[in-house]
Formats: sequence, structure tokens, C-alpha cells
Amino acid sequence: MRESGFLLPTHQWVLLASLGYGYLHTYILPPGFKDLGSIFSFEEIGNDNFATPDGMRQWYEAVANSAQASLPKLSVQVSWNNGSLESRFHPVRWRKEGYGCAVVKVAQEATHQRDVLVRLFDGSFVVAETVLPAQGKVVHNTQRWMDHELELRVWLKAYQTGGHRLVSFSEVFQRVFASYAREDVEVVKSFESVINALGNLEFRWDLKILQSGDRWEEKLFKEIEEADSFQLFWSEYAKASKHVRKEWTYALKLNRDHFVRPVYWKVPMPNPPRQLSHLHFSRIMLTM
Repeated sequence: MRESGFLLPTHQWVLLASLGYGYLHTYILPPGFKDLGSIFSFEEIGNDNFATPDGMRQWYEAVANSAQASLPKLSVQVSWNNGSLESRFHPVRWRKEGYGCAVVKVAQEATHQRDVLVRLFDGSFVVAETVLPAQGKVVHNTQRWMDHELELRVWLKAYQTGGHRLVSFSEVFQRVFASYAREDVEVVKSFESVINALGNLEFRWDLKILQSGDRWEEKLFKEIEEADSFQLFWSEYAKASKHVRKEWTYALKLNRDHFVRPVYWKVPMPNPPRQLSHLHFSRIMLTM
């Protein structure tokens, strides 16, 4: 679907974020979804009426309860790059039109000079993220800014009621690489089904990848290069594992923003080495 010279992918799930009038609207669009116009027209109503009970009810109109069980249970978290993290998770609510949404009230002053990072979670795992640039960086009504500086993943769209919104998108991850110690294999298995809630996401780990006779290090490094996310399962065993160290060292050398995502489950968390100390370690709750 083309919007403002923008081509939205339709072959997989997409996270789309729209920021304007003090509200951050996030949408989870299923494969094949093309009707962006209906979303943005409904957003106009939401901005006019969102503070009222009727506006809130209309925005969060859900699909029938009988259909909820088949839909992914997702949540959204928002943070300001180089700023404070809003730790609250906002649940994604599913509308009868077939897409999910979550709305977050944001302070305009918080976003004017800081980028807004929007992350989509499946349980405790990040499965997509997109960035809205700081509003102070935006030159309004400038086609050059949209086309050349941000490669059409971020664009401006005018509200009918005046003003502009920023809009950005990102595809949901398709490949997640799991790095772990063999002693923690049951932890990895317990989360494999969770991470697959969106259907087309591959959870890649050595027991599924390697075959007899493979040059294991070369094969795993290639898998890391091709992954959208490097999920590090951190424990005392992982800390002591030479193989795990080789994997996260290689992942860091790729120098990708937000690529290495460590998680832990035992408290206190084992202290990470200096090379990983700049990363945020998220605690996950085991359900085994």
C-alpha cells in the first residue's frame, strides 16, 4: 500500500507507530493488510475524542471473545533514546478489522529532542521495534527529508485537523538466534513456542541448525549474521561457556543497534563481562 510515496510491506507482520497531538498510536498489522487509510481516518477520531469514555471504548473495540484465543498476546513498550525508559507494558488490543493497537500518552517535551523507540514484545522477548526521530530533527513539509534522510521508513502525514504526525514502521523479526549454554537447554525450549506466536518467526538454535559433519563455528556465525535478533540466555553456565562467549563476541562485532538482547532468570543475575555491561539485561519468568 502506498502512502505519501511510501511502500508498506504486505508479506509479513508489521509494527507501525504514529506520533502526534501527544499520543503515540502503535499498530500491529497482519500479513496482507493494505488499508492504512482506514487506520489514519480512525486515528483522527481518536485524537479528537480519545480522552472521553466513548472515545476510549470506540478505540479499544475488540473482536469477539471467542476469537481472542487465536490471536497473539503482545505488548508494547516505549522509551526515549538516550533518556529514561517507560517501564510499563501496554497490551495490544485486537480490533474487529483485523489489526492490533495500543495507545500511549506522551509528553511533547520528552520527544522533542529525543528519538522515540517503540518495541513490540511477545511475552518477555522483543520481536519488533521501530524508531520515531526526535521532533526537533524534523523539517516539516519537506519531501527531501522523507525520501533521502530516512529512506522512507519514516514519513510525515498531515492531520485533517491541522498539524502533522510522524509515522514509522518495521517488519516483525523473521529470524532470532538463541545463544545459550547446554545446561540451560530446557529454558530455551520453554520459550520456543512463545516466540513463535506471530507464525512466521524462526527461532534458531544449534540443536536445530547443526547437522553431522557441519563446521559448527562457521555455520553458527553465518546464522548470527542472518538473524534479526541475537537472544542471549545469560546464566552462570553461559558466563563460563567458551562457545557462548565466541557467539556474543561475534554478534557484538557486527555493530548493530539493539541486536544483542540478553535475558536472565536467576536472581541475583550473574555479573556480565565488561564487553556486555552496556547492554540492558531483561529478566524473564520461567513457566516450565
